[in-house]
Amino acid sequence: MHISLTTTSALFASLLILSSVIYYLRVDGAEYAEFKSQTSTDSRQAFYRKWTMRSFLIYLVGTIVLLGLFGRQNSLVEMPHEFTQLSMQLGNIFSPENEVFSPDFIRVLVFLFIISSLVSPLIIAYLSRGKTETVMFGDVLPLLPRNKREQIWAFVISVNAGISEELYFRLLLPLLLTYVFGNSTVAFALAAVVFGIVHWYQGLVGVVSTTILGVLLTLVYLGTTNIWIVVIAHAALNLNGLLLQPFLKLRLT
Repeated sequence: MHISLTTTSALFASLLILSSVIYYLRVDGAEYAEFKSQTSTDSRQAFYRKWTMRSFLIYLVGTIVLLGLFGRQNSLVEMPHEFTQLSMQLGNIFSPENEVFSPDFIRVLVFLFIISSLVSPLIIAYLSRGKTETVMFGDVLPLLPRNKREQIWAFVISVNAGISEELYFRLLLPLLLTYVFGNSTVAFALAAVVFGIVHWYQGLVGVVSTTILGVLLTLVYLGTTNIWIVVIAHAALNLNGLLLQPFLKLRLT
């Protein structure tokens, strides 16, 4: 038996999500500060495991459970119809009568986003050459793996975040907020802001950069109508930051 997705049920589910965000804000800052003081790989791995499991349970399992309760499991393979109009509007962001831009403008943005995600590690690595620290957007340097054991966890965290966070912030939360506010544009914008806020442990720069990233990933989702392309893009960006950039920096130094 499924629960009907209505304004009331969506509001209740959104409040649950808000509670998880508040929980993250309360514990992440303190845990991250403690993590930065750790010197042994074993103690650092303990944090990696804790964060991975927490993200997996709250974001991934939580999303699947709520989608199941609302009978919306098909959203995992097909964009919800609530997003279709916005997707079409973005696909025709400029009037078809305006021949300067094609109706596939949003797909051009998607292509540029993917290309930039591949090129940016090279640029950042180049800017970081000769410096003791890698240039990063936000306080994420402590997360960089220091040896092969930590590299394995960096890979796990990157892939897990790509899957869990995208299903949560680009699918579940916008779907619920669309029913709460009756507007999918507002829903996606708020979801991107919340996505940025949960990265408060990275500092203000980290919040701003991840919010912008959330907006770009939203455009990719709406432009491709495929959540799994966004998952791959997010995971690839994480792998770039945690594994590829440090590797390239060593090679360019």
